[in-house]
Amino acid sequence: MDIYLESENIVGHEQAGFRHYKSTEDQTTHLSQVVEDAFQSKKVTLAVFLDLQRAFDKVWKDELLAKILTYDISGRMYKLTKLYWYHRKVRVLVGGKCGQKELLKQGVSQVGVLPPTLFIIFMNNLVSELPKRVQSEHYANDLVLPVLRIVGNYS
Repeated sequence: MDIYLESENIVGHEQAGFRHYKSTEDQTTHLSQVVEDAFQSKKVTLAVFLDLQRAFDKVWKDELLAKILTYDISGRMYKLTKLYWYHRKVRVLVGGKCGQKELLKQGVSQVGVLPPTLFIIFMNNLVSELPKRVQSEHYANDLVLPVLRIVGNYS
């Protein structure tokens, strides 16, 4: 699925999490360049840093499957993904005793190869509704939104 997402340019360039040839260094380098460019243009950069807590646990399964279909991922891959996510069970181990297995109603695991990819698909259009002047950089569930503001002479 990763190869398909990359070859079809489905995942936004802003997302660096869990992708080949991308890293947090890409994000910090880009943010540094935005700040430097603003400084050289005598503008100020305001940045909002967001960490979406427990984001993997909050993924809505039906929405994820709908997004998968919108990206033309169907057939076996869709069926396998649906089976995998809709029949996942967990149990808790406390004090050496296991609880009963419970069906997971929402969420994506953070372990394995497929779950991070599914999470990225779910988050892919998160910032598409932001104004054009608001750039964004993502690393999985962490986002930075640098906004340039024009200010008077501050030399």
